[in-house]
Amino acid sequence: MISIIVFSKRYADSSWCLDELVKIMECRERLGQKVIPLFYNVDPSDVRKQTGSFAQAFEKHEAGICEGKHEKEKVQRWRNALNQAADLCGEDLKNADSGHEAKFIKKILGEVNKQLHNKYQLDIEHLVGITSRLNDVVRMIDIENSGSKDVVRMIGILGMGGIGKTTLAKTIYNKFERIFEGRSFLANVREVIAHQPINGLVGLQEQLLNDILKNEGIKVGSVAKGTEMIKKRLPCKRALVIIDDVDDLQQLEEIARARDWFGPGSRIIITTRNKHLLVQVGVDSTYVAEEMDEEEALELFSWHAFKRGYPDQEYLDLSKRVIRYCQGLPLALRVVGSFLIKRTALEWESQLERLERSPHEAITKILRISFDGLPDRIDRSTFLDISCFFIGMDKEYVTQILDGCGFSATLGIPILIERCLVTVSEQNKLMMHDLLRDMGREIVYENADGHPENFSRLWKREDVTDILSDKSGTKKIGGVALDSDLDMTRFSAQAFTNMKKLRLLHLSRVELTGEFKDFPKNLMWLSWHYFPLESMPDDFPMQPKLVVLDLQYNSLKILWKDCKV
Repeated sequence: MISIIVFSKRYADSSWCLDELVKIMECRERLGQKVIPLFYNVDPSDVRKQTGSFAQAFEKHEAGICEGKHEKEKVQRWRNALNQAADLCGEDLKNADSGHEAKFIKKILGEVNKQLHNKYQLDIEHLVGITSRLNDVVRMIDIENSGSKDVVRMIGILGMGGIGKTTLAKTIYNKFERIFEGRSFLANVREVIAHQPINGLVGLQEQLLNDILKNEGIKVGSVAKGTEMIKKRLPCKRALVIIDDVDDLQQLEEIARARDWFGPGSRIIITTRNKHLLVQVGVDSTYVAEEMDEEEALELFSWHAFKRGYPDQEYLDLSKRVIRYCQGLPLALRVVGSFLIKRTALEWESQLERLERSPHEAITKILRISFDGLPDRIDRSTFLDISCFFIGMDKEYVTQILDGCGFSATLGIPILIERCLVTVSEQNKLMMHDLLRDMGREIVYENADGHPENFSRLWKREDVTDILSDKSGTKKIGGVALDSDLDMTRFSAQAFTNMKKLRLLHLSRVELTGEFKDFPKNLMWLSWHYFPLESMPDDFPMQPKLVVLDLQYNSLKILWKDCKV
C-alpha cells in the first residue's frame, strides 16, 4: 500500500535504486500506491532538478550512455521519476526537530499508520483463517488477468447467517479498494430496507453515487430517479461495489441491475444467504463460505474469550467443548467467547449446560432471519420437520413423506438448500448445522410457551417419555420421535388417543400395549424400528393417508390379518 523512498546524497549513484524508483512510481500511477519521499541530509530541490550530488551522479550515468552501459531512454526515465517523487508531499530531516532522527522516524510511523487506516478502509477485528478463503475469492474476482481488465464481473458470496460472509467481503474491499476509481460498501442492505422500505433503498442509492463519484451532496429523491442516475453517471467509473446481505431481487435490481451500469473493469460482489438470488442475477462465480476448522475456531474464540490467540491452559478443555458446540460458526464463537471473558471455570460449566438446553439468544436472532425470510408458511413447516425428525435421512425419502403431508417438499427442500438452511451430503442425506437445528427446535419450544404437551413436534426423549407416561398429549402434536436407550420401553397405546393430528411417528425399541381403537388415523409416516410383535394388532386402525411404513429390524410374520410379510 505504501512505498517509502529514502533519498540520501548517494542515492542517485545506484542504478538499482533508480530502477526501483521507476517501478515505485509506476505502482503509484497504476495501482494507486501511496509514496512518501524522505529527504535524508539532501535538499529536495537537488532531487527534483538533479543538482548537487545528484548532478554528479548523472554525469556518470550520461557518460555511461556513451560507453554503452545505459540506454538514453532509461536515464530519462530516472530523471522523470526523481522529478515526480520530489514533487510529492514528503518529509525533510532538517525540518524535524533540528535533525533529531528518532523523532523523525516517529513522525514517519505516525504518517504511515494514518495512511494505512485511511477513510476508505473498513474496520475488521481478528482476521482468523481468512487467507485461504480470500485467495479463493480473489481468483474469482480475476483482477490481475489482463484479459479481464475491462470486463465487469459479478461475484456472489453465499452462506448461512454468521458464517463470515461480511468479514470476507470487508477484507476483499480493504485489499482492492485503492486500485479502483470509485468504491462503495453497502452494508446490511436487507436490514436497512426492512426498517425503511422506500427511504432505505433511496439512501443506499445515494450512498452508492456519493461514494463512487466522491461527492457528499447527491440526492435522488425517489427510487426511480436513483436508478436512472446510477445508469447515467456510473458507467464511466471503474468501481468496486460490495452489496452486503441482500435477499430480494427487486431491491438489488435498483442498485446493480446490469453490468453496463458500471465502468469497464468494475467488480460487483454480493453477499447473501439466498442461492437462487445469485442465479437470478446471473453472477459469474459463487464462493460458498465454509465453517472454520477446529484450529481456526479455537483461535477466534480465544481472541474474544482471552484477548489473545490461544486459551489459558486451565480453560483448554472447556474451550474445546465450546468449539464443539459452535461447530465452526464464527458468529457463535464471537458471541459465546465475549460472554465468557473473565468468568470462572464454574461459570463456564454453567453456561455450557445452558447452551445444551437452549441456544444463545444473540445467535438465534441472526440465524432466524433466514427462517423468517422463507417465502411460505409451508416451507417453514418443512424446515421444522427436518430439524426435529429427518436430519441424516435420504433426501428423496423425506421428500416423499413431506409431499404426502401437503408441504410440496419437492420444491420446498430445494428452497431450504438455496437459503443455506439445509445441505445435502454426497450420500444424498439431508444435513443441517447443529445451531440451525437447535434454532428450529427452539422455535417449536417458543410457539408452545415451553409446555411439551402443546409442542407441534416432540423429539426430546424426556419430553416424549413424560407425555406418554401421563397420557397428556394433545391435538396440537403433529409429530413424535422416540428412540429408547433400553432394550424395550413400554407405554399404553391409549397415550396417543388425544393426538388427533399426529402425522409423523417414529418409534425405536418401543412396545405399545392395550387397545389401539383410538389410535391416530392420519399418519403419513410410521417408522417403528424393532417392532416387538409378530403382527400388527387386529384393532390397529387403517391409515388411509400413510405414505411411508418403515418397520426395519422387526419380527413380523404377518403385517395385518391375511397379509403376510
